[in-house]
Amino acid sequence: MNITQRLTSIIPPERQDQSPESTAQLGTDRCRRCHEEVPLEWVSPIACGRRFLPGTGQWRSQMIDGRCPACDAVETERRDRVRREHFLRLRLIAMFGGEKPYREFRFERFDITAGNRDAFLRARGFHALRDNLYLWGPCGVGKTHLACALARLQAEKGLSVSFLKPPQLLRRVRRREAVEEQQAIDHFVREDVLVLDDLGIGQETPYGRQILQEIFDGREYRGGAGLVITGKYSLDALARKLNDDTISSRIAGLCRVVHVPGEDRRVSRHAM
Repeated sequence: MNITQRLTSIIPPERQDQSPESTAQLGTDRCRRCHEEVPLEWVSPIACGRRFLPGTGQWRSQMIDGRCPACDAVETERRDRVRREHFLRLRLIAMFGGEKPYREFRFERFDITAGNRDAFLRARGFHALRDNLYLWGPCGVGKTHLACALARLQAEKGLSVSFLKPPQLLRRVRRREAVEEQQAIDHFVREDVLVLDDLGIGQETPYGRQILQEIFDGREYRGGAGLVITGKYSLDALARKLNDDTISSRIAGLCRVVHVPGEDRRVSRHAM
């Protein structure tokens, strides 16, 4: 028995003289979402020995859970988007250290003034393949707010982002074998966006300056973009604080330095 004869044996006699194109008009389904009529789909017969594989050589519905292929693609994309947003939210909360900065530190919640407008525009327009920023100014003027908002926007674009305070970065590097230490440094060098918040806090050590210098140099050699640093010191004051101008010199060579003036908003809110 040849394939034609086998096919004839499984198709009802009243349909044997009809091609798939004409037989497609024999049945349709209605999508429960868009309510469009969707024709049945012809599945060509596949012979395996003396039999056809089950589910071939027949008409079948194109519906998926009552949805046409187009509506199912839309639903699949919606579910994927919800899943991506969920995992991004968890990632940002972990990176920022809690729900509060995730919830509050957004560009749309930043109080813009004449003094901080330039910093706001630089942060919001930050381009990870072109820009580096050093935002400096007194405590409570919104530097961390802008850094978090910037990091969120870059993460939403799908870029790899690390957001840390310098002591946190050093804890991830130190007390490792030499190979593991270098791997940790290389990780921060390769990140699309690296945000160091509050540079100059805590006790600075020669080891810490060496690690930061290696990371800054490595990023510069790889293209020199995607670095964001905040701190309360001008570059001259930072050099005096560290008793060494190596780090401030690297920042001057890499970053656009933007002063963020203003009063401490935390103190102002408490006083009210």
